[in-house]
Amino acid sequence: VKGILHVASGGSMDWVKGVHNVNLTITYEMRDQGRYGFLLPDTQIIPSSEEFLDGLAVAIAELRAGIVTPDLPPDTFQVPPRRQLRVPSIVPQPDHNTFGQVPHPRRPVSPLSSFNRV
Repeated sequence: VKGILHVASGGSMDWVKGVHNVNLTITYEMRDQGRYGFLLPDTQIIPSSEEFLDGLAVAIAELRAGIVTPDLPPDTFQVPPRRQLRVPSIVPQPDHNTFGQVPHPRRPVSPLSSFNRV
């Protein structure tokens, strides 16, 4: 995180890099535009979680589909054509079903059960 957003040493990213010797670690920074910091008001907790789950579903779908490099000039190296992948939201939406099932308004939809269908 250092040099990109803010200094956050000693977190899980440092542990993963140090213990498992990986080249890449990822940290999700959830919403706030600087007004509330890391303590969101109640009205932003659910929308923030929905955004996180949608982003996580897309990230998992991208990893399953394979890594695609961004378009580079042709003299650099050959780049496969960019695939078009549309991932539906895993968060219940008022105007359509979630993976073919209408979620019950009082029953939570498990995002983990949806990943095997992406």
